[in-house]
Parts: sequence; C-alpha cells; structure tokens
Amino acid sequence: MGINFIDLAKLKKKQLIKTGYDRTGNLMKGRIIFDRSKTSSSFSIKLTEESIGILNQYEIGKKSDEDFVFQYGFEDTEQGLRRYRKQRDRINLKLREVAELAGIDEPITTYYARHSWANIANKKNVQVTLISEALGHQDLKTTQIYLASFDNEELDEANDSIVG
Repeated sequence: MGINFIDLAKLKKKQLIKTGYDRTGNLMKGRIIFDRSKTSSSFSIKLTEESIGILNQYEIGKKSDEDFVFQYGFEDTEQGLRRYRKQRDRINLKLREVAELAGIDEPITTYYARHSWANIANKKNVQVTLISEALGHQDLKTTQIYLASFDNEELDEANDSIVG
C-alpha cells in the first residue's frame, strides 16, 4: 500500500507476524506491522505473493528478530539520518536512471510507490475513504488533494481521444 522508504529502512524481522515458512526456510505467508514515521499511524499489511518473493530474496528466514529486513537499515541518530538520506538519494538516482531507460519522462523517486498505489486504487474505483486509510491520512481532504493530481491526467487523455 505504498510504504514509505523510511519505514522500509526501519523494518525489522520481528515486525513480520503470523508468518509461515516452508521446509527450506522460505517465507510463505505473513503480515507486516509498523507505525508510520510521519504520522505514527499503525499499519498491519498482509504480505502479497510479490512482497514475499522480495523478502525471500533477502533471505528473511535466516535473519534474527532484531535484524533489519533490508540491508540499509536505520539508526535513529543524526549520523544515521544522514546515512539514510544518502542511501535514499542513491536509490532515487538509480530509479531515475531506470525510468530514463524505460522512456519515462518523470522524476521517479521512492515516494512513487505511494502515488502509484493510490492512483491504481483510484482507477479501480476503490472508495476514497479506503485509499485515505491505507495511506494513513488523518484527513480525507489530504487524500482528495493527493488524488486530484491524477484527475488532470485522465482528463487530458479523454480530451486527446475526443479531439485527436
């Protein structure tokens, strides 16, 4: 549901709950629980087949409960915050390189996961109240502003198909 990069960086194995592993130690099911850094909203998100595949690439079954899920981790100090920002900036640079190779002329960042999830949910006619809750917005107006940027794109496409 578009987890923020900082929340991914802070994620520890102990935050994977209701897990199930196969005989070889591969994760088969579970949930992620976390409090969003920006708002302190609590989340419990069911792991999808895709997210389980990613977690298994990081050999989640071999990690201890206190290990970070991903190698970048997060240390809650001034130096740790600087290191986190450098890692995020490096990943954003790589994302822009991938976007360029794919012919995408947008400033893609790690934050696009949230935008993409909200955009897809909106296009699938998911209720705005559910999108708002999934994003951890405390006010529905925030979600409506968030989704408003998508409306122009759809209107432009509709207009192009009519006049073009």
